[in-house]
Amino acid sequence: MLHTKTFLCRTFADYFEGLPNVEIVNGTFEDLPLLDRVVTASSCLSSANNNIDAAVLRFFGEDVEKLLQQRIQEEYLGDQPIGSSLILEINHSLHPFIAHTPSLRMPISMAGKDHVYQGMWSTLLVIRQHNKFYCNCLEKQINIVAVPGLGTTIGCIPIDEVARQISMAYQNFLLSLPPYQSSHQQQMQDLVKLF
Repeated sequence: MLHTKTFLCRTFADYFEGLPNVEIVNGTFEDLPLLDRVVTASSCLSSANNNIDAAVLRFFGEDVEKLLQQRIQEEYLGDQPIGSSLILEINHSLHPFIAHTPSLRMPISMAGKDHVYQGMWSTLLVIRQHNKFYCNCLEKQINIVAVPGLGTTIGCIPIDEVARQISMAYQNFLLSLPPYQSSHQQQMQDLVKLF
């Protein structure tokens, strides 16, 4: 989990206590070393002004935003549903993938909704599918993911509720993995290292 406010990080630390492969970072993804993927949450619409997180846009540039908007248009006719996540491969040496996980349709409060849970769950599922597809190509595997405090800004969801929903999605994901251990399942257990 990744957030810049200390008290938010403490809340996340409480909810993720005892869960494997999680590190709470009080900082920005730009400060982190190698990451396979940066998760960005935003509006569903490819034409929205804030379609991609401003910090991500500043870091990766406008070409990434255009590529993302094109993918949303091609795959979702410009309106990516809440509860979905897509992986965008970009030409960046440190962060080769971005996950676009919309958490709101318009800039209004999401309090009382499960959009954060849906976003986290869909992100974990799309990583799983990605790694299954690239099971014979280690350099394309996603193993370390930076996840922001989804819904804590424009969505106006209380931080306690955000931490609860994200940790619940993560716990449910871990519990849903098949009990037998093939190389794929081991890769999945190594995957879920959240910053």
